Amino acid sequence: MTAWSERTTSERVKALRGSDMTQEQLAEASGFIALEAVASEVYTFQSQTIPALLQIPDYTRALSVASHGWTKPEEIEQFVRSALPGSSGSPRTTRSPCG
Repeated sequence: MTAWSERTTSERVKALRGSDMTQEQLAEASGFIALEAVASEVYTFQSQTIPALLQIPDYTRALSVASHGWTKPEEIEQFVRSALPGSSGSPRTTRSPCG
């Protein structure tokens, strides 16, 4: 299965058509997908999570299970390795949209 970020806009819309979304929800989602395709940056705001630089492996592991529903240990550990700064061997930087 192709990762969501690697799919084209039309592939993303087709994937949503198979879901239980209403036509109105599908139309709205299609608009967001089109905007995402031309965006240079995408920001999210999550008030209930701990910023990546403050996360410990156990928290990241629990977050991956709760938010992604993963049950395979290898999927969870891959997420933990990629999410934690410095754990993949290359430093990860975060940048504030304010500067």
